[in-house]
Amino acid sequence: MVEIIGTHRLSEFRDNNEKHVFPQDELSQIRRAIESVPEDVFLESESGREVTEFDRRVGQSLTKYSLEGSDECALWDDEGFNHSVDLYHPEQRIAIELEKSERKYVWKDLAKFGRGAHTEVNERKKVEFGCLVVPDYYSGSTVFSGTRKMLRFMEPMLDLHELVILGFSKPDSE
Repeated sequence: MVEIIGTHRLSEFRDNNEKHVFPQDELSQIRRAIESVPEDVFLESESGREVTEFDRRVGQSLTKYSLEGSDECALWDDEGFNHSVDLYHPEQRIAIELEKSERKYVWKDLAKFGRGAHTEVNERKKVEFGCLVVPDYYSGSTVFSGTRKMLRFMEPMLDLHELVILGFSKPDSE
Protein backbone atom coordinates (compact mmCIF):
# COMPACT_ATOMS: atom_id res chain seq x y z
CA MET A 1 0.00 0.00 0.00
CA VAL A 2 1.10 3.56 -0.73
CA GLU A 3 1.41 5.83 2.30
CA ILE A 4 0.42 9.53 2.42
CA ILE A 5 3.25 11.31 4.24
CA GLY A 6 2.04 14.91 4.32
CA THR A 7 -0.18 17.70 3.06
CA HIS A 8 0.38 21.28 1.91
CA ARG A 9 -2.50 23.67 1.20
CA LEU A 10 -2.68 26.85 -0.83
CA SER A 11 -4.77 28.35 1.99
CA GLU A 12 -1.65 28.25 4.22
CA PHE A 13 -0.50 31.37 2.35
CA ARG A 14 -3.78 33.26 2.28
CA ASP A 15 -5.37 35.54 4.85
CA ASN A 16 -8.93 34.41 4.21
CA ASN A 17 -8.35 30.67 4.19
CA GLU A 18 -11.84 29.65 5.35
CA LYS A 19 -13.80 31.09 2.43
CA HIS A 20 -13.45 28.06 0.15
CA VAL A 21 -12.51 24.73 1.62
CA PHE A 22 -11.63 21.68 -0.46
CA PRO A 23 -14.65 19.33 -0.22
CA GLN A 24 -13.62 17.08 2.67
CA ASP A 25 -15.50 14.02 1.43
CA GLU A 26 -13.73 14.26 -1.94
CA LEU A 27 -10.33 14.74 -0.30
CA SER A 28 -10.94 11.68 1.88
CA GLN A 29 -11.85 9.63 -1.21
CA ILE A 30 -8.71 10.82 -3.03
CA ARG A 31 -6.53 9.89 -0.05
CA ARG A 32 -8.13 6.43 0.19
CA ALA A 33 -7.68 5.88 -3.56
CA ILE A 34 -3.97 6.70 -3.33
CA GLU A 35 -3.44 4.61 -0.21
CA SER A 36 -5.19 1.63 -1.80
CA VAL A 37 -2.63 1.36 -4.62
CA PRO A 38 -0.51 -1.72 -3.89
CA GLU A 39 3.26 -1.37 -3.66
CA ASP A 40 3.82 -3.77 -6.54
CA VAL A 41 2.51 -1.11 -8.96
CA PHE A 42 5.78 0.74 -8.33
CA LEU A 43 8.02 -2.23 -7.59
CA GLU A 44 7.11 -4.02 -10.83
CA SER A 45 7.36 -0.96 -13.09
CA GLU A 46 10.33 -0.60 -15.42
CA SER A 47 13.00 1.82 -14.31
CA GLY A 48 12.77 5.17 -16.07
CA ARG A 49 9.19 4.54 -17.28
CA GLU A 50 6.14 6.43 -16.07
CA VAL A 51 4.03 4.37 -13.70
CA THR A 52 0.76 4.67 -15.65
CA GLU A 53 -0.73 1.83 -13.63
CA PHE A 54 -0.72 4.19 -10.61
CA ASP A 55 -3.03 6.61 -12.47
CA ARG A 56 -5.29 3.77 -13.58
CA ARG A 57 -5.61 2.32 -10.07
CA VAL A 58 -6.35 5.70 -8.50
CA GLY A 59 -8.88 6.41 -11.27
CA GLN A 60 -10.64 3.09 -10.70
CA SER A 61 -11.28 4.06 -7.09
CA LEU A 62 -12.59 7.52 -7.99
CA THR A 63 -15.60 6.55 -10.07
CA LYS A 64 -17.03 10.08 -10.35
CA TYR A 65 -13.82 11.32 -11.98
CA SER A 66 -13.02 11.23 -15.67
CA LEU A 67 -9.67 9.72 -16.63
CA GLU A 68 -6.97 11.33 -18.77
CA GLY A 69 -7.73 10.67 -22.40
CA SER A 70 -11.40 11.53 -21.97
CA ASP A 71 -12.96 14.71 -23.34
CA GLU A 72 -13.65 15.93 -19.79
CA CYS A 73 -9.96 15.84 -18.83
CA ALA A 74 -8.88 17.70 -21.97
CA LEU A 75 -9.55 21.06 -20.37
CA TRP A 76 -7.72 23.10 -23.02
CA ASP A 77 -8.11 21.52 -26.41
CA ASP A 78 -8.34 24.60 -28.56
CA GLU A 79 -6.14 27.18 -30.24
CA GLY A 80 -3.35 24.63 -30.67
CA PHE A 81 -3.24 23.67 -27.00
CA ASN A 82 -3.76 20.05 -26.09
CA HIS A 83 -3.39 19.98 -22.32
CA SER A 84 -5.26 17.76 -19.93
CA VAL A 85 -5.29 16.73 -16.31
CA ASP A 86 -4.99 13.18 -15.03
CA LEU A 87 -8.41 13.09 -13.34
CA TYR A 88 -11.32 15.54 -13.38
CA HIS A 89 -14.63 15.79 -11.52
CA PRO A 90 -16.81 18.00 -13.75
CA GLU A 91 -19.55 18.68 -11.19
CA GLN A 92 -17.22 19.53 -8.29
CA ARG A 93 -14.68 21.21 -10.63
CA ILE A 94 -11.81 19.26 -9.08
CA ALA A 95 -8.69 18.57 -11.15
CA ILE A 96 -6.11 16.03 -10.00
CA GLU A 97 -2.55 15.70 -11.22
CA LEU A 98 -0.63 12.56 -10.23
CA GLU A 99 3.07 13.36 -10.41
CA LYS A 100 5.29 10.36 -9.96
CA SER A 101 8.64 11.82 -10.84
CA GLU A 102 10.80 14.90 -10.68
CA ARG A 103 10.12 18.20 -8.93
CA LYS A 104 10.76 20.11 -12.15
CA TYR A 105 7.34 19.01 -13.43
CA VAL A 106 5.41 20.35 -10.43
CA TRP A 107 5.33 23.93 -11.74
CA LYS A 108 3.63 22.67 -14.92
CA ASP A 109 0.94 20.99 -12.85
CA LEU A 110 0.43 24.19 -10.85
CA ALA A 111 0.20 26.16 -14.10
CA LYS A 112 -2.56 23.83 -15.33
CA PHE A 113 -4.54 24.46 -12.15
CA GLY A 114 -4.03 28.20 -12.50
CA ARG A 115 -5.14 28.15 -16.13
CA GLY A 116 -8.21 26.14 -15.17
CA ALA A 117 -9.16 28.78 -12.61
CA HIS A 118 -9.09 31.41 -15.37
CA THR A 119 -11.10 29.38 -17.87
CA GLU A 120 -14.86 29.48 -17.55
CA VAL A 121 -17.66 27.28 -18.81
CA ASN A 122 -21.25 28.33 -18.16
CA GLU A 123 -20.01 31.23 -16.00
CA ARG A 124 -18.12 28.89 -13.68
CA LYS A 125 -14.40 28.17 -13.41
CA LYS A 126 -13.33 24.90 -15.02
CA VAL A 127 -11.07 24.23 -12.04
CA GLU A 128 -12.11 25.46 -8.59
CA PHE A 129 -10.16 22.91 -6.57
CA GLY A 130 -6.87 21.24 -7.40
CA CYS A 131 -5.14 18.23 -5.93
CA LEU A 132 -1.51 17.56 -6.76
CA VAL A 133 -0.14 14.19 -5.68
CA VAL A 134 3.67 14.00 -5.50
CA PRO A 135 6.23 11.48 -4.23
CA ASP A 136 8.41 12.26 -1.23
CA TYR A 137 11.57 11.34 -3.19
CA TYR A 138 12.49 10.63 -6.77
CA SER A 139 15.95 9.40 -7.75
CA GLY A 140 17.39 10.54 -4.44
CA SER A 141 16.05 14.11 -4.48
CA THR A 142 13.17 15.53 -2.45
CA VAL A 143 9.98 16.33 -4.31
CA PHE A 144 7.25 16.76 -1.68
CA SER A 145 9.21 19.07 0.62
CA GLY A 146 10.07 21.36 -2.31
CA THR A 147 6.44 21.74 -3.35
CA ARG A 148 5.61 23.98 -0.38
CA LYS A 149 8.22 26.52 -1.47
CA MET A 150 6.97 26.40 -5.06
CA LEU A 151 3.35 26.70 -3.91
CA ARG A 152 4.17 29.80 -1.90
CA PHE A 153 5.94 31.34 -4.89
CA MET A 154 3.02 30.64 -7.26
CA GLU A 155 0.21 31.53 -4.82
CA PRO A 156 -0.53 34.95 -6.38
CA MET A 157 -1.06 33.30 -9.76
CA LEU A 158 -3.36 30.54 -8.50
CA ASP A 159 -6.91 31.85 -8.42
CA LEU A 160 -8.30 28.55 -7.17
CA HIS A 161 -10.63 28.18 -4.22
CA GLU A 162 -8.14 25.70 -2.75
CA LEU A 163 -5.25 23.52 -3.81
CA VAL A 164 -4.08 20.55 -1.80
CA ILE A 165 -0.75 18.83 -2.33
CA LEU A 166 -0.52 15.28 -1.02
CA GLY A 167 2.90 13.74 -0.58
CA PHE A 168 3.22 9.99 -0.78
CA SER A 169 5.98 7.55 -0.04
CA LYS A 170 6.96 5.68 -3.20
CA PRO A 171 7.78 2.08 -2.38
CA ASP A 172 10.56 1.98 -5.00
CA SER A 173 12.40 5.02 -3.62
CA GLU A 174 13.94 3.25 -0.67
